[in-house]
Amino acid sequence: MRSPRSLAAVLLVLLLPALATAAVCGDSLVEPPEQCDEGAANGTPGSDCTAVCEEVIPALRVPGGGKKTSDCLVETVFDLAAPRVDSKGLPTMRQLCADGDPSCDRDPAAGACAFAFWVCVAGDDTRIGCAADHVAALQLRQPKANAMGVAAAARVELLDKLGAYQPTGPGEVCSGRMLIGVPVMKTVHIQLRATSGGGRVDTDTLRLRCE
Repeated sequence: MRSPRSLAAVLLVLLLPALATAAVCGDSLVEPPEQCDEGAANGTPGSDCTAVCEEVIPALRVPGGGKKTSDCLVETVFDLAAPRVDSKGLPTMRQLCADGDPSCDRDPAAGACAFAFWVCVAGDDTRIGCAADHVAALQLRQPKANAMGVAAAARVELLDKLGAYQPTGPGEVCSGRMLIGVPVMKTVHIQLRATSGGGRVDTDTLRLRCE
């Protein structure tokens, strides 16, 4: 039988490669699961990277186009250099990206666009006159549970990032950063429904298109 000391030595040798490649936030190298790493600038004013190497959530919210007084129950925030906006300057629920465009495609691999975004609930939005309210439930309505292929993968990512959501607010709470892959010349539909404690409903349907 191998002695405890020798077994520990073997385990240490096996673990060394993993330890050597562990992500170190603040070393200016973006290593999984880091979203960014600007070294000493992390978490400082003007930096797009937090002190724990997560991307700073942009300020521009997508309200969704529903009833204004409840349209901020759930909002989306896209990581896009220039999101599509409507005539009022509000970002729209239909966003486009060209494969390989670094201003919107967060995956360098050819053949698909990777849209990055966050989902935020229970905030207020003075642009549309919507006051923050308690959100009692958040439901993923699309992609559906029986979805296949790309839509199924999108559903897994959405549920993973929304899984920690608890009824909250008023006071905005945002999900983790999501990354949804969309093949070239395809569109992925995402529908979320938030319900306030008083029964008000906000349903948003996002359309992500890769050109």
